[in-house]
Amino acid sequence: MGQYLPIFALLVLAVLFATISAVASRVLAPRRETRSKVAPYESGIVPGREPPQRFGVRFYLVAMIFIVFDIEIIFLYPWAMAHTDSGSSAWWPWSSSARRSSSRSCTSSPRASSNGAR
Repeated sequence: MGQYLPIFALLVLAVLFATISAVASRVLAPRRETRSKVAPYESGIVPGREPPQRFGVRFYLVAMIFIVFDIEIIFLYPWAMAHTDSGSSAWWPWSSSARRSSSRSCTSSPRASSNGAR
């Protein structure tokens, strides 16, 4: 139970900090309401017209696909850096070197022979 004490203390501090920050902003913030603050935009600029047309669903689908592949690359890069010593067989499974290396047994690889008992 003692090993979880630092985690519990950090959790209590986080909740305490969030509560104190919220209360302080309510107490110390100015509350003068003006016509420009009550307007649709806080800066007071009322839109003169509606936008000419809405974006299509296709635009949002392409944007979401871009984000998914962008995040996928972020997670793929460290994996690729960890497997740089595997050669072309890791990247091109249909290459001739991959077929040749898959036909060998595990014991004939240089790593298996160097990791043996001494």
